[in-house]
Amino acid sequence: MRRFLFFILCASVAYISNAQLKVDASGRVSIARDTSSVSRAIMTIGNGTPTSLYEIGLYSSMPVGKGDISICIDGTAYSDSVSDNKYYGYERAIGVRGLAGNSSDGSNIGVLGVLRGDRMGAGIYGSINSLRGNTLDGYYAGYFDGETKIDGDLTVTGYVNGLLLSESGDDFGIAPASTTEISTNNNVVSSLSGLSAISYYKDQQVTVQSDATETMSISDSVDLVNTIETQNRSKRHFGLSAEMLENAYPELVYEMPDGTKRINYIEIIPLLVQSINELSSQIEALTDNSSNAKLARSVNETSSVETIETEKCTLSQNSPNPFVTTTNINIYISSAAKKATLNIYDMTGKFIKEIPVTQRGNETITLTNSGLSAGMYFYSLIVDGNIINTKRMILSK
Repeated sequence: MRRFLFFILCASVAYISNAQLKVDASGRVSIARDTSSVSRAIMTIGNGTPTSLYEIGLYSSMPVGKGDISICIDGTAYSDSVSDNKYYGYERAIGVRGLAGNSSDGSNIGVLGVLRGDRMGAGIYGSINSLRGNTLDGYYAGYFDGETKIDGDLTVTGYVNGLLLSESGDDFGIAPASTTEISTNNNVVSSLSGLSAISYYKDQQVTVQSDATETMSISDSVDLVNTIETQNRSKRHFGLSAEMLENAYPELVYEMPDGTKRINYIEIIPLLVQSINELSSQIEALTDNSSNAKLARSVNETSSVETIETEKCTLSQNSPNPFVTTTNINIYISSAAKKATLNIYDMTGKFIKEIPVTQRGNETITLTNSGLSAGMYFYSLIVDGNIINTKRMILSK
């Protein structure tokens, strides 16, 4: 009965439009066609010819008119007044719905929108502002005019262009904690110093599938994705080990359904800021200690040659820096110096080791990574109880 009513409706539309209605022996219907042949679609409206490769339920075709808004199929589910139905909240108003499934794996598409030709536009356009859409400035597979929400994961092949924002602690009513408070609970510098950057390549091949039976004249946007993604695959990338980071900050590591782990790099930034603050405090403390030592020497300064010679001791920056296995530190020790040592400290100021310096004059100390983990360290030259200088070095592994 429904099919019969639908057939009568289509026939009435065809009659009102002074169009021809044709039904072939297999029951396929065509409306408003100048040609005598009936296409493979069950129902065809207009003179267009769907490709012979597809089985189509309803096919509609119309030419694009100059100065007109051409809509091939218009679906509207709308009421001028807000529903007061007792089932409010369970109702749905859907303009167009597509459902597909149980075809070949990867070949089920509920709604397919394709942009064709040499003019800019979008294959699928979604808007909360306009019934006719805006004039677009590029070639887009999808374009959304208004806030867009994704309830699930987002995978990008190419790049993200725009401003990326995330929530702040203020959103949850959390007051900023002082450097001392955070450091007391969990020393950020110490935690981060145990991490090492790793490099890797994305060796998967870049593939873009297309329908070989369709000739598309738009290629610029596809080429752009290919270009960006090809560079993405060929360039060396840098990251952190999720396993190592999880030991220090498990809050920043997430496990995916397939068992792989992902890192929240955005929230590492506040920790880096905190570590800079801690480093600044430690450097300031070391500088103050060095200044106090020099001030004490000035107060007790004598005209002896020994004191004058001691002041000539120097400490150079290690090379290479950063280093992986060994690094060299050049120093100069006055001949009048009685005792000289090179002391190594970690980022918290904790004493690590002392290297005695027995030679006088120019000397090169070779430091190895033995017993040291990756991170930043301080090294100080101490002559006769006086700190001559303090410098920083980085060990990478």
